[in-house]
Amino acid sequence: MIAETTNIVGEATQAAASGGALGSLGINLKLFIAQLVNFGIVVLVLWKWVFTPLTQAMQKRTEEIEIGLEKSLQANKKLEEAVTEKEKALKSARAETHAMIDEAEKSADLVRQDKLNQTKKEIEKVTEEARTKLNTERQNTLQALQHDVAEMVSLAVSRVAVGLDEKTQRNLVDKAIKELEQA
Repeated sequence: MIAETTNIVGEATQAAASGGALGSLGINLKLFIAQLVNFGIVVLVLWKWVFTPLTQAMQKRTEEIEIGLEKSLQANKKLEEAVTEKEKALKSARAETHAMIDEAEKSADLVRQDKLNQTKKEIEKVTEEARTKLNTERQNTLQALQHDVAEMVSLAVSRVAVGLDEKTQRNLVDKAIKELEQA
């Protein structure tokens, strides 16, 4: 075993002597350069076909998200404005409705008062016509009654005052009619 260890140390010394400082670290310069070139190619390929499109896609997605957020904020503002407008419109509509109701009530009161006044006038007119008609009928009845009473009185006087002259009879009849009119 000691012999094997000595062989390994000797080989390591030989490798170090042939490869210089990198060889003493166990690094093969040709292999190291090949690996660096391969790493560079992989980095370029990844950079060109993976990292750049991925970065662009992420940037585009970030912009879309920002635009979406801005639109969302704008939509929220518009919604708040719409709610405010709706409240204003409802308030205005309520005020107009109350005004229309008040106006309709006033108009109804005016119409009711007008109809009441017309009805009163019609009642007064009908009452006045009835009074006039009643007075006319009363006058006609009184005239007819006077005429009938005058005839009866005349007939009665002519039968009672058979011996009186016509002028005296006429005076008696006129006197009786006047007394009836006063009664």
